[in-house]
Amino acid sequence: MFGSTSGPAAASVHRTALQERAAPNNHGSWYLVQAIAIARWTGHDELARELCHEDKARIARQFQSDGSQPEEIRRVDGLGYSRFNLDAQFQVAQLAAGTGVDLWHYTAPDGASLRRGLEFLMPYNAAPQTWPHSQHEKLPPGLLDELIAQGRRAWPGLKS
Repeated sequence: MFGSTSGPAAASVHRTALQERAAPNNHGSWYLVQAIAIARWTGHDELARELCHEDKARIARQFQSDGSQPEEIRRVDGLGYSRFNLDAQFQVAQLAAGTGVDLWHYTAPDGASLRRGLEFLMPYNAAPQTWPHSQHEKLPPGLLDELIAQGRRAWPGLKS
């Protein structure tokens, strides 16, 4: 990504990074968190902006118009993974803001957005056991408190 390396180990790392970048679930989101942070840290601001803009397509793929995340919901721990991916997406949005890209207020053509992603999960914050999909790991009430606080800063009219 930021220089040339060669050899079998470098090829394997590069191949793995490309696979993670292409992943439709939280793996792709967490790839962007790291890649954007590294790009910004190393002064590759234009690359960081490009990666932030790339996330618009990821938001459109990962979130439905109701805010659900099908790639995460279908997992054994769907609520935990939905929260985990939303955390990554919020970190991307925070990093993007520093590049002049506003992902907090981005809405995909079908209505998908980070705000809707949070709103979809909020009913389960106080009672995660009411999650209607698979969730084997027991999650504590308040599991979304930090994300809700971030959401309220981004969207002051956010309802509980």
